[in-house]
Amino acid sequence: MKKILLYISCIILFFLLLLFSKISYSQDFDSGIEKKNKFLINGYIQDMPSIDFIKGIDGFNFNNTLHNRVNLQYHANPSLTFAFEVRNRFIAGDMIKDFSPFIVDILEEDQGLVDASYVPVSGDSWLWHVMSDRFYMDWKKNKLQVRIGRQRINWGINMVSNPNDLFNTYSFFDIDYPERPGTDAIRIQYFTGDMSRFDFAFSPDKDIENSTAALMYAFNKNAYDFQLICGYYRNRLAIGGGWAGNIKTSGFKGEFTLFNNFNNLDSFDNLDIVATISFDHIFPNTVYVLFEMLYNGGHNKINQNIFMMTEPMSADNIFISKYAVTASAMYPISPLFSTSLAGSYMPDINAFYVSPNLTYSIITNLDASILAQYFFFDDKDFSLEMFAFFMQVKWSF
Repeated sequence: MKKILLYISCIILFFLLLLFSKISYSQDFDSGIEKKNKFLINGYIQDMPSIDFIKGIDGFNFNNTLHNRVNLQYHANPSLTFAFEVRNRFIAGDMIKDFSPFIVDILEEDQGLVDASYVPVSGDSWLWHVMSDRFYMDWKKNKLQVRIGRQRINWGINMVSNPNDLFNTYSFFDIDYPERPGTDAIRIQYFTGDMSRFDFAFSPDKDIENSTAALMYAFNKNAYDFQLICGYYRNRLAIGGGWAGNIKTSGFKGEFTLFNNFNNLDSFDNLDIVATISFDHIFPNTVYVLFEMLYNGGHNKINQNIFMMTEPMSADNIFISKYAVTASAMYPISPLFSTSLAGSYMPDINAFYVSPNLTYSIITNLDASILAQYFFFDDKDFSLEMFAFFMQVKWSF
């Protein structure tokens, strides 16, 4: 049944793409007022060949990912919107050849209440992966907004690690998922002012103890945005908050969450604190720099898997190390050409990560990028040195 539904979804999306690819906005010539079409569609097609090398293993690994994303919205009326977004990836190369059964199992494992991730066909060195990471109904009325279905609930403030992001954690090392994961949830927002709101979300799990439910209150005070969070996170009490503002001309952000087991709230033995603080600044020559520090109190070294570092982790164990210092810089050399460099140092596991990036806009909606990743890890029990080189050509529609 799952396979049939996914094939039907792909066929429907294909014909919708043909039908609505040129629809974005129309003009009401009688009134002269621009209005939205009921159907809106956008997305991209991206090809990403890569080469990676792991020290101690002979030879290079060659892989290629052809990635297509389609985002579809239907505006039934000014208050009601339906959305459906799907990503198709055709992955081929040595990675599939060497780890095919394992990778297929990972890709078909959907963490949500609805199983919407599937590998329809695969071969010895290739596979086709289909996943819908957004499908929801959104209703707005005055100060109230309700969204039901798979969606992204982004409560995080910082750029790299987000302890407040109880519903949608993501991996800093994943370079091929800018949209980031969604979660099956009910979200209710009530806007008490232009810069304040109550935000409640409930994400059920097949195992009810692993569900998440939380309330956030966001407000502005003295030119700073603040938020307070309290909730239930996978059988743990979660209490936290965050802020975003400026010190003179530099950005100053931070967030923290305290986690404690519900079964033993009167004890601090299971109390974990996850916290980040960051500073960012734009110089007169348009160079943008970011500096962020992380304390990941829930880090579990026993369950650490360096080879899974591109997969999202849990909010109470948000990174592959207990401590991390991350810095990045971006510089637009010209309106068409930009460059960036990011790096992270993890002292407790003796690891560091570096990733440079060059991006060029060929024509409107067509971009090309060259980027690399270098990761070094040297623990007393295990060491790893890995280098990967990527090219990306992306056409957006």
